Amino acid sequence: MADAGTCWWTTGIRDRGGLALGLVETSAVVCPIHAEHGGTGVAPGSCVVRRQHENDARTGRSGTGQGYGSRLVAA
Repeated sequence: MADAGTCWWTTGIRDRGGLALGLVETSAVVCPIHAEHGGTGVAPGSCVVRRQHENDARTGRSGTGQGYGSRLVAA
């Protein structure tokens, strides 16, 4: 939720982890609303929106054979 003309969204962003969905820039306080988590106030500025991931020992490797990678929580 935002007043008209105070919030801009772009998907033209890349990150090393491949998790970025987009970048939101705001000139006023906005309130993103998520179906599972409700609303959250965001101050003016820029914010990267990323996909959620979690550590997963099955996807990682290290020199000892034990390691941690990550996997996406939702597709």
